Amino acid sequence: MEVIKSIVLNIGLLVILAQILARVKLVKKYIVREKHKTKEYIILIAIFGIISVISTYTGYGVNGAIANTRVIGVMAGGFIGGPIVGIGAAIIGSIHRYIIDINGLTAFSCAIST
Repeated sequence: MEVIKSIVLNIGLLVILAQILARVKLVKKYIVREKHKTKEYIILIAIFGIISVISTYTGYGVNGAIANTRVIGVMAGGFIGGPIVGIGAAIIGSIHRYIIDINGLTAFSCAIST
């Protein structure tokens, strides 16, 4: 039951973060555009990569693994910014997940799945 509570809390935090980001004019400008410049792609990748990293830290430890919603930041980045943003955010989330627990039981599999 604790895992479910943690996941629901994590999703709630992501929704709050999304609401805050949706009100920032700079982010709105980047999200609404159909065609992005390289600088805008980098900013969007950083935003959704950071969301992915935050999701890892707000996860719940279960038998050496981390139950979290890391993939939501990656998927949102892909939906909003296209495959370039999604792949960039996934790389950030994956590298971070692997580095925080290099010899962990699920570090490699979690990094690949992200």
